[in-house]
Amino acid sequence: MSIATLVVDDEPIARRAVVRLLRDDPDIELLGECGDGASAVEAIRSQSPDLVFLDIQMPAINGMDVVATIGAERMPMTVFRSAYNGAKHFLNAVTWNLREELRESHPGIVVSLVSPPVVATEFGVNALHGGPDSRSLPFPQDVTEVGEVIAWVIAEKKLDVYTRPGSKARITAFLSGLGEDPPASVIAGQRVNA
Repeated sequence: MSIATLVVDDEPIARRAVVRLLRDDPDIELLGECGDGASAVEAIRSQSPDLVFLDIQMPAINGMDVVATIGAERMPMTVFRSAYNGAKHFLNAVTWNLREELRESHPGIVVSLVSPPVVATEFGVNALHGGPDSRSLPFPQDVTEVGEVIAWVIAEKKLDVYTRPGSKARITAFLSGLGEDPPASVIAGQRVNA
């Protein structure tokens, strides 16, 4: 049985890179590509894909607007993707909140987040929004490696996965030194003067 798949990204180069990876997989039936959120909503409704690769940051109707328009309960399995760090932080928050909301109402829905480092592509050079050639940045990861991890996450229904060994420990160490929790008195609305 093949997995009917739709690829949505406003950046043609990024979209073609995902499509190129998917075409090599015999289990994938590529239904089509969409370059914007409005056509994605239409294609999801008319073609009923099993899987959608959905860019978060698109003009007009972004990836989260697509989900809101379709409805989380009617959305097919979705691989959210973004080339922007700010969007990745947003994805972490959305993923956690979505899991919390779906845990009781839809226990069969698995929300996964795959976090690669810099992926070596020509995306930045050719992107509508501009950016560096990621192949020249330190320690880029090959697109094929990232694609293989995404396929494994889908097959095994994993939750949060980094695509490079050792990333979890490095990121945990980095994040453990950031931020702090506010005192209970601030949360309760009782500000204490220092």
